[in-house]
Amino acid sequence: MRSWCLKGLLVAAAVTLSITSASAGAFQVFGTWWDTADAGDTAGVGVGYAWDLGEVIDLEIRSAWNQQLTDNPLEDLFSGATPIESGLDVIPVEAQLRFNFARNSTVWKPWLGVGVAYYALDTDSGNIDDEIGWLADLGATFGDGQGADFYAEVGYRFVKATVSSLDVNADNVLDEFDVKLDGPYVNLGISWRW
Repeated sequence: MRSWCLKGLLVAAAVTLSITSASAGAFQVFGTWWDTADAGDTAGVGVGYAWDLGEVIDLEIRSAWNQQLTDNPLEDLFSGATPIESGLDVIPVEAQLRFNFARNSTVWKPWLGVGVAYYALDTDSGNIDDEIGWLADLGATFGDGQGADFYAEVGYRFVKATVSSLDVNADNVLDEFDVKLDGPYVNLGISWRW
């Protein structure tokens, strides 16, 4: 699963760069952390691109590979430890509109974003379908807008999944139960604008 996720992110980055090389916008590479309501938290890496649609609006497309949801995401990410067997992998692919409040500022460019997301879900135990959800965030870019700048955003994702046929042990199989993946997230990264 990890190999597939990494390949998918690299392909998305290559396609994004080739499509957008002549467009005004910003390519992004970021680290991410997400705390879900029912399944623990996760950390990972992602890529994205934000197209300038006007004086105050951007369209941002991004995706991230997240370490399996666990109670120790940072420790698991850097230790090389095998995640829990009943882990849940999540790859959000998000599209959002960002409303910029000070695009022409030379130091700080804040925004408010709202959007929809497709969540590619996989679990080692039971069955789970991919889901659609939505998100909202606040963020800002720090820098002069010429080349690489630092950016940070905090937000909240709204998504619910259903796991079915979970084999708890040899005598107990749960038919269906809901897993709330709602929760706050933080993205920190570098943005290259041209």
